[in-house]
Amino acid sequence: MRREVFAAGDYVKPSSYGDVFDLPDPGSVDDLTEQDRYGEFMGTSGTHSIIDVLSVMTADFDGDDFGDDPAAVGRGVRRALRRGAAGPSRV
Repeated sequence: MRREVFAAGDYVKPSSYGDVFDLPDPGSVDDLTEQDRYGEFMGTSGTHSIIDVLSVMTADFDGDDFGDDPAAVGRGVRRALRRGAAGPSRV
């Protein structure tokens, strides 16, 4: 499905934002999702399509192996606040 959407051009491309991202449009879904140079685009804007869905959990997923470490998140927030940030930049 992701490749069909890409082939049809039914997604937001880096060029949709003019010079904001200063990137060529990707040559493939794999370029877009795996090349580091598209990381900021994918992390801040994304394609507004199924291409943004990089993984899907099964219906019986219980979250135990998700990898969320609340203590590490808390340390990151505290570090940002010590550096003078007023708070997290994104929720």
